[in-house]
Amino acid sequence: MLEASQDICKLLNADRLTLYAVNEDQSSIVSKIKTGLNSSSDLKLPISPQSIAGYVAFSRKLLNLTDVYDDDALKQVHPALTFLKVVDKRSGYRTKQMLVAPILEGSTLHGVLQVINNKSDEPFGDLEVDGVAELCKTLATAIRQRANGVGSAPRKKATKYDSLVADGLLTDDELSQCIQNARAEGQSVEHLLMAQYKIKPLQIGPSLGKFFGVPYEAFNPSRIRSEMLHGALKREFMVEQGWIPLEESPEGLVIMCMDPEAVRGSRVVPQVYPRISKFAYRVTTQTEFQETLAQLFGAIADGTTVDELLAGMDGGPVDDGFNDDSLESAAADNELVKFVNKVIIDAYNQKASDIHIEPMPASSRPVFGFALMAAWCRMSKCLRTSAKPWSRA
Repeated sequence: MLEASQDICKLLNADRLTLYAVNEDQSSIVSKIKTGLNSSSDLKLPISPQSIAGYVAFSRKLLNLTDVYDDDALKQVHPALTFLKVVDKRSGYRTKQMLVAPILEGSTLHGVLQVINNKSDEPFGDLEVDGVAELCKTLATAIRQRANGVGSAPRKKATKYDSLVADGLLTDDELSQCIQNARAEGQSVEHLLMAQYKIKPLQIGPSLGKFFGVPYEAFNPSRIRSEMLHGALKREFMVEQGWIPLEESPEGLVIMCMDPEAVRGSRVVPQVYPRISKFAYRVTTQTEFQETLAQLFGAIADGTTVDELLAGMDGGPVDDGFNDDSLESAAADNELVKFVNKVIIDAYNQKASDIHIEPMPASSRPVFGFALMAAWCRMSKCLRTSAKPWSRA
């Protein structure tokens, strides 16, 4: 591919191209070929809508952009989509047109091909689009064969889990087989390590720390939510970004993430916290990331968020009277009671001793406090009279 890249650019009438490959955990894409860019370091991008190549890997859809600096056009594709201008700033190069396609084989994503700047200074046409689509099919087959060692001697590549082998928790062959199975099944290596080899997150974490060169951050059951750090953030944003702010420390704001290189490279954290000058990145396992996310942002079994529960309360007036005979049906149907359920469950999961609810200034829900009090009284009566109070709560 390295030898053919210049010829491919000529055929597509393009100035440059970048070839990205998916990492072992299917969480990021890493540049393997970069024509015309004088940099030996790899570009590592999370598979998320925050970057153009990351969005294509995330959506698995081809993207043909007329001007990557047109923010309005990017927002029409996805509200979070941006062009990482830092590469242009460093090199002095001006990226304009961009044709980006996923390298897919069936449902398996192998990478992303990014073609940059039409030499005619026009949007890439149908001929180039078709050519890139066909090239991606060929690349998918080649990458899969390379991964399986077809046509060449397989070479040893450093992985995030090599320390598990060094510590005697599994053999080198078992790790290689686990990585191959993860790719074939579309699952994470961590999931298979835990499921097949009974390796625990506390054993995986130190291996990640050695690979990324940052401290490992384990799940802390006593950690509490900070409105100053977490109040303005949405759970979906944290999932999409792959990082969680934890606390301020002498080293800076501690950021828990699964891929510190990708998070640092995206430069999103300093944009979210512009007044903070120092950040201390910590790596964690996927399991502990999800546990911390549920701990700080709440976990709702049916996928409903607190915002959705609150939105459901606008459907009509709240009846403050109640009837003992209809208490169970009210608890099942009333959106307000669902919200109270959510508060109690989160408090229980976080081992809270008290629950305090304060009305926000200039609230748009003037009757919310009264309605919540009524619902709370109903729930309190359930707790007093039920033989299994938490099941009703």
